[in-house]
Amino acid sequence: MGKSENNWFPRRYLLIPFFLTMFFVVFYLVYTDIKERTIKEFNNEQIMLAKTASRGISSFFDDFRANLVFMSQLKHVSSFSEDTKSVMAKFYEIHKGVIAAVTRIDSKGIIQYTYPFDSAVIGQNISAQTHVKQVLSTHQPVISDVFLAVQGYLAVAIHVPVFENGILTGSLAVLIPVDKLGKKYLGEIKVRGTGNIWLLSENGNELYCPDNEHAGKPFVENMHDDFDAGTLLEEIEKPANQSTENSKMDIVVIKTKSFNRQFIAYHRAPIGNTYWTILIRNNEKDINVGLSKLRNRLIIVFLFLVATIAYYIYSVTKYRDALKDEEKRKATEKTLRESEARFRTIFNESPIGIELYNAKGELINSNKASLKMFGIEKIDDLKHFNLFDGISLDSEKIEKLRKGEIITYQSVFDFDKVNNKGLYKTSRRGTAIFDYNITSLHNNDDTVDGYLLQIQDITDRIRAEEEITMLAHSLKSVNECVSITDMHNNLIFVNESFCNTYGYTKEELIGKHLEMLRSLNNPAGLTDAILPSTIQGEWRGELLNKRKDGTEFPIYLSTTTIKDKDGNPIGLIGVASDITERKQKEEELIMAMEKAEESDRLKSAFLANMSHEIRTPMNGIIGFTELLSDTHFSGEEKQEFIDIIRKSGQRMLNTVNDLIDIAKIETGQMPVIYDETDVVEQIENLYRFFQHEADEKGIAFLLNNEISPEYSIIKTDLAKLDSIFTNLIKNAIKYTSKGSVEIGCRMIENRFEFYVRDTGIGVPKHRQQAIFNRFEQADIGDTRAFQGSGLGLAITKAYAEMLGGKITLESEEGKGSVFYFSVPVEFGETESEILVKNELQAESKEAGKKLKIMVAEDDEIGYYYLQTVLSEMECETFR
Repeated sequence: MGKSENNWFPRRYLLIPFFLTMFFVVFYLVYTDIKERTIKEFNNEQIMLAKTASRGISSFFDDFRANLVFMSQLKHVSSFSEDTKSVMAKFYEIHKGVIAAVTRIDSKGIIQYTYPFDSAVIGQNISAQTHVKQVLSTHQPVISDVFLAVQGYLAVAIHVPVFENGILTGSLAVLIPVDKLGKKYLGEIKVRGTGNIWLLSENGNELYCPDNEHAGKPFVENMHDDFDAGTLLEEIEKPANQSTENSKMDIVVIKTKSFNRQFIAYHRAPIGNTYWTILIRNNEKDINVGLSKLRNRLIIVFLFLVATIAYYIYSVTKYRDALKDEEKRKATEKTLRESEARFRTIFNESPIGIELYNAKGELINSNKASLKMFGIEKIDDLKHFNLFDGISLDSEKIEKLRKGEIITYQSVFDFDKVNNKGLYKTSRRGTAIFDYNITSLHNNDDTVDGYLLQIQDITDRIRAEEEITMLAHSLKSVNECVSITDMHNNLIFVNESFCNTYGYTKEELIGKHLEMLRSLNNPAGLTDAILPSTIQGEWRGELLNKRKDGTEFPIYLSTTTIKDKDGNPIGLIGVASDITERKQKEEELIMAMEKAEESDRLKSAFLANMSHEIRTPMNGIIGFTELLSDTHFSGEEKQEFIDIIRKSGQRMLNTVNDLIDIAKIETGQMPVIYDETDVVEQIENLYRFFQHEADEKGIAFLLNNEISPEYSIIKTDLAKLDSIFTNLIKNAIKYTSKGSVEIGCRMIENRFEFYVRDTGIGVPKHRQQAIFNRFEQADIGDTRAFQGSGLGLAITKAYAEMLGGKITLESEEGKGSVFYFSVPVEFGETESEILVKNELQAESKEAGKKLKIMVAEDDEIGYYYLQTVLSEMECETFR
């Protein structure tokens, strides 16, 4: 017994390694089985997560594509206008949590408008972008790859074509930032340890990755240091075996360069026109981290607890999986509830009437807008209503609907007929015009599952258009410029008179801002006050506008508001008249009045001046003549009286001669008599004649002659030339009290130029033209400061023009003046010819000493004077 016990004892110990070995083998097998099942279940879970996220993304794009298709069919969107911008803005405000922008492009790929508004983007040509080319060529909705939008961020675009009357007019797109899209559907997926999540486009570009720097770059390029991403993508792109679905999902096991096993769960699914793939990567050690810890504990702890602990872990794992499945189910239900709530909110709060019908045409649901349009209090009143019986659908339209086509039409709805027939209870009366859009809803097998009816009440719009049309016809023949604008001053109507006045066509004006016609020369704040004043009642006044060619003209404008049936202002109407002719007549009248006033002032000044110029010397003549009869004065004093009488008589004679000369000039009776004249000799004579007068005033009198003797003889009217010289020199000496007077002459390009420079009082700038007018001096009010009739420069200018010359003036008040007189040159005879002529004239004079001369003079004093002078020449006179 003892022997057998002794034999058994070692055997028992020998069995220990066996049992231990068996235990470890069993443990290893169990552990391996648990590990593989855990990995498998974990990977299945990852596939489900990827599939759920993929479905969420697919639903997201389906919803947005449906919304965009719906919006693109709206009249306000298919025909681009200000209403398009409003619709785009509302759409963005509803979805701004997940989209970055809504963009409308035309059929050439040029951005017409984007919201949020970005002026730098509008007008850019994006037709080179792949997705834009695709939607413009295929006329089908397109989902883009990740790209750098012109707004400056990485995004994915959903483009739908926009048609108007069956013609492509462009596309409507939303831009979805890839980071927002990824975070929304992949951000909540938790990976273990060093795991990762990717969302790849059909071209292999990373649409989402926790590492933001990878977004938009090729997946193969980003992963080249980690594992062979190209092989992985080739495996994913292989067609699915025995699958009727377009999607594909599986687990790929790869080994990294560090020989670690990695499990990549992927799900590839169609997203519109493209394919997207969700990748979820987990390292084996991260998946088995719990099992590894348990294994280490079991080795340390008592071996007999291994089985229990393994069973416990196994149970916990199963329980955990069950909990996760339950949590996943609850999360999915929550997502569905939220999605349904969002849909219900959009459905009920949409301003467009929406009704849902099953495949038989039976009403399923109707939103508040639809019930309100038809005057129905509750949906139960329509439960009996059938789509194919109620809204004027003929057999052709019904057939198109059942084929899955979209039906759009307008119809006049008679509510009185509905009430009379008792079809359903409605609070509305009369007729209304509705715009209908019916879209077929399809199952996965592409069979029609129901219908979506969208309704808009366009009664007010149609009637407003009719009223505007009638108004346009009534205003067409109005002569005034008539325009109608919206409340933002954008033109919506102009009549023909408006177009003719401004030089634009109606097409060039409609839709443009009224500011394009305003002149910048209007007083500050004038145009800004028109709109608020008009809203308060009306505005009337004058302002400057400009035509298409840029010319400005004055108008008289009257504006008032156009109001809707509720009394709210919806537009402005303006009636304007071109008052250019009236303004010109007003200016002409003002000028005529000013000219009359100036003429009256000149007449007063002339009469005062003539009174002074005649009365003053006459008083001197009469006064000193009486003194001559007085015997108390000596002979020298009487000679001085005679000199004064002579000067006064000469002064009065000069005044009379000036009046006679100006009268002859006015009536054209002043002849021009050309003769040969030595101009240098004439100037030197004048210099000597005025030298004494200059010396008496104490001013320097200078002569500058630059004409050589051979060019001094010219043909001209000597009397007029002498009058011009005399007037200019006399005026210079008269108006110079100190300094100098310089006269000179020179030849400039076959013209004789004579100048007089003085340091006198000068002529103000504003009077330099007036002094050449009749009866005017530099200062009309200062007629007594200097003697003169005010006719001298007027006669001088007239004589200069009669000789073919001109007079110019350079002067600065208080510093002096320079008068220039130039006349064309026609040279006369040579000096030898003149000597011969003078001899002949002397002989003729000698022969004529005994001539008898008849004097035609009726004034006795005048005849006596001429008789006395001629008798000194030994001539006999008679009359």
